[in-house]
Amino acid sequence: MKSFGELLAEYMTRTGISDSEMARHLGVSRQTIFRWKEGMTARPRVREDVLKCAERLRLTAAERDGLLLAAGFAPERIQRTADSRQPTESLALVTTVEPSALTTVEPITLTIPPTRPAAHRARWLVAILVFLFVAVILAAAYFFLPRERDQVLALILPPIPTATPLPPNQIIALARFNSRGGVAPPYDVTARIRQTLEGEIETQKLFGTHLSDLADQVRDEERAEQLRARAGAEVLVWGNFLGDNTRVEIGYNARVPMLNAAASVVPLLPRDQSVTLDMRAPNETRALALLILLPLHLDREGAARAQATLQDAQALTPYSQEMRAAMEFYRGYFLQTTEPRNLEQAIRAYDANLKTTSLYEAYLNRGLAQLALNEDAAAKADFQRAQQIADARSEAWRATCWAFALEQQPQAALPYCESAATRDATAWSLDTRGIVYAELGRYAEAANEFENFLRWLDTQPTRTREIFSPSRRAWIETLRAGKNPFDAETLNALRGMP
Repeated sequence: MKSFGELLAEYMTRTGISDSEMARHLGVSRQTIFRWKEGMTARPRVREDVLKCAERLRLTAAERDGLLLAAGFAPERIQRTADSRQPTESLALVTTVEPSALTTVEPITLTIPPTRPAAHRARWLVAILVFLFVAVILAAAYFFLPRERDQVLALILPPIPTATPLPPNQIIALARFNSRGGVAPPYDVTARIRQTLEGEIETQKLFGTHLSDLADQVRDEERAEQLRARAGAEVLVWGNFLGDNTRVEIGYNARVPMLNAAASVVPLLPRDQSVTLDMRAPNETRALALLILLPLHLDREGAARAQATLQDAQALTPYSQEMRAAMEFYRGYFLQTTEPRNLEQAIRAYDANLKTTSLYEAYLNRGLAQLALNEDAAAKADFQRAQQIADARSEAWRATCWAFALEQQPQAALPYCESAATRDATAWSLDTRGIVYAELGRYAEAANEFENFLRWLDTQPTRTREIFSPSRRAWIETLRAGKNPFDAETLNALRGMP
């Protein structure tokens, strides 16, 4: 008998329905559909999800019942027969709860420091008050003090204190959570998550971090990214719930962290994370809030503060398997990117994450760690897996190009370089392709790639230019002299080894 994942993949291929389309229909993440098909998750937790799959795939009654059986649920025809035998009097046992009897969690108002315009108005108000004070003193001196020609009245005023610069604003947008059916919990899921986030923002003194409520309901990653960008938010939190079981999707503003390395392929933070939690467990809800805030700490205060936040979250056991997987990703990221680096431990952390998820960034980062340890075959396998998960993203294609270039196999590298360049809205792929052109003896084209990369680099932050500009200018000079700057020693340094 075929497994649920095998049947689902077979029917989706037959009807031409994509993972994203099926995820939108069910109200789950695209990664959930991928895990079902690959057998990473044995079956859906909810019978209604299987029925929705059958409906979208337009299965026959026999195919639908076969899919239900493969997922571990009773067939629909048996279910209906059993239902028809129940006496109609049993309906009287259903208790109706009036809406007024439900308790609603009211959100706590978070006091946030004044924004820059408010501080600017405050400084003007202080200046006006000082001016009026000086005017009153001078008027009093003119009318009441003796007026000898040689008498001078000196007024010494204290300096106006300089306002302390406010931290940069960071916005967390919170969409309304969708119900997936079942008995609604006696609380507002969205309000409870908001309340927990507000408490952690205040406790951790993340001044300048604001929560923004969105009236929109989100059902897929594409819509989530549109709303996040529209709100100007660093993070968008959305999801759905079935009773107390809540599925939370976290979409981040994708940024490329800069490391002290010459490699243009670097480990990435996740663009989105998915976790499931029991809303009745305060520890799980608080751990979720810390995970949401962790990248904001990293962006504002650096790795040390972010690692402390991760340790706080890890101490809040027990929590769901997906929550543990998300924490393992961040543990691997810190082991890979902060000194002293431990790439072997980082790989094991990514292994733990990928037992539960199929996270694009986990495959990419694990591959980069393996590449640095000269495990090239394993690295390229991870890059290929990442390409399968998110074909439209450029990083995994560029990483494969990079891997072949480091092995001095430019002919094998070039197709991946071209694929990366067609998907890349930045110039990082030009930088990687320049190395391959140099290895092919196409020195003029290689120098041109690096020149274009430097022009784009001029639009980037100063820190990024400081890391990459000197080496690229040296490469261009060598290439103009008709020489290949990429000897074995230079390529080994570009692996990103500790």
